[in-house]
Amino acid sequence: MAGTRKKMGHFTLLAVLLASMLAGCSKNNETPSASGSSSAAPTKAVATESASATSSASEPAIDTSKEVNLKGYLIGEAPKGLPEVVTELNSRLKQDINATLEIDYVGYSDMSTKYPLILTNSGGTDWIYSANWLNYVQHASKGAFMELTEEMIKKYMPTYYESIDKEAFKAASVNGKLYMVPAPARSPSIPVAVIRGDLRKKYGIAEIKRLSDLAPYFEAIKKNEPDMIPAALSSNASDLTMMYSLMADQGQAPIQLINGYGLAYFMEDPTAKLMAFDEEPLKSKLLQAAGTMKEWYDAGYINRNYFSNKVNSLDAFDQGKSSIGFANTISVRRYLDTGKEKGYDIELIPLVDGEGKTMAPEWTSGGISIPAGAKNPERTLMAMDRIISHQDYNYLVYFGIEGKNYVLNSEGKLELPPGVTSKTNTYPPDAAGFWFTDLRQFPAYASWSDQYIQLLKDIQDHMLYDGPLTGMNFNFESLKAEVAALTTVRTQYLLPLTMGSVKDVNEALNTFMEKAKVAGFQKIRDEAQKQIDAYVQTKSSK
Repeated sequence: MAGTRKKMGHFTLLAVLLASMLAGCSKNNETPSASGSSSAAPTKAVATESASATSSASEPAIDTSKEVNLKGYLIGEAPKGLPEVVTELNSRLKQDINATLEIDYVGYSDMSTKYPLILTNSGGTDWIYSANWLNYVQHASKGAFMELTEEMIKKYMPTYYESIDKEAFKAASVNGKLYMVPAPARSPSIPVAVIRGDLRKKYGIAEIKRLSDLAPYFEAIKKNEPDMIPAALSSNASDLTMMYSLMADQGQAPIQLINGYGLAYFMEDPTAKLMAFDEEPLKSKLLQAAGTMKEWYDAGYINRNYFSNKVNSLDAFDQGKSSIGFANTISVRRYLDTGKEKGYDIELIPLVDGEGKTMAPEWTSGGISIPAGAKNPERTLMAMDRIISHQDYNYLVYFGIEGKNYVLNSEGKLELPPGVTSKTNTYPPDAAGFWFTDLRQFPAYASWSDQYIQLLKDIQDHMLYDGPLTGMNFNFESLKAEVAALTTVRTQYLLPLTMGSVKDVNEALNTFMEKAKVAGFQKIRDEAQKQIDAYVQTKSSK
């Protein structure tokens, strides 16, 4: 019974409305080998490969006689060097499949408005980045995306089709139909915190393995580094993980925060019965973590302007203004580069549970969808087969121009060319928005520390696990008014609790739950449980 109770202590937060997680949500699917370099890559595409080579001998060649221009959207901001990369990309695509790409971007601040507008007026749009944190399920349910059959993918994306676990198609299906080309491997991306190891050692602070051990480090920073805030936080989704990670330090599984509306379920409860934040045993764990955040806020370790602050903790860390930053194991890579250039000794703290594990990311964390009514779906899929799965294309869209944006050193590790710094590099890795490529093919970076390489190996070997709702897609389209109202309540009443800026944590939790119930909490809870029960029943009957 004791072992059972220990396992039943694992829980995760229910995603009742999909929104961005870990600063974008970044970004997807590397499975490194023990050395930190990539596992065996799919066969590299030959630059002169013809479209007919992708068809079997028993099928007629795919007709690519008509040149097409494929317009699509990525998320974020175009790197300065994008035009040069696109020129090279289109030269290859023109030769291989007689197509070119036109790329535009949806900025992070425009995701809630511009993204759905593009889908509403999708004429002329051939493809768009899609993900669970971009409300993939809701858009698919409303008919915004074209249905993609497995036969289509097999025919027009043969390299991709051979390399992907077909469970991905099931996980990305909505009401039994597929509307996404998911990234070809599940991501080992887990949430992490980064701290200044050089400052920790300078002030004689013991090694920090958990967030709950941070107080002496924060105190030393506050006392000795007047130009630095111990934790310069913002309302960015990645920074909101701090309190929930403190709950994980108590032996609980980390809460997979997508949007916190006061619902959770125990990770190892196969029925995934929901509970509210004010129900035990969740309540005690939450209040303890919130109490720690309040202590740190009151001590001046957390900035007072977190709500209006537009600089997330990771950028503040990189700028030398925060002693901690929150990211994931993929998005942190750029900062390992810049930190090394600045002389930082960056140490990573995996945000995992008491057993050193964390929830495996979903297949739908990143992919490509084709808007309904798009005129060139077949050629779009052919282009994406190359971009996603052919290594020469893959390196081009992710790292840029070899010799200008990156080089491979004598050990086969990726580094910047001589004379190029992370600040002057016109096409930084991971910055262009091609987060659906096959990152399994990628080499290790020369800037990776031994600790980081070991962490990647540990993630692959033993740190990820699935929960009872892995692969489930929630749909709250019928509760848009309640979701909108609860979003407002979350921002007004839950955010201050998670940041520690409340007078009394018990009173703040009670107030949040009272306001949440007025906003429609119970309707969302009932609908969520209904969908969970149906999903669990379907899984058990297979």
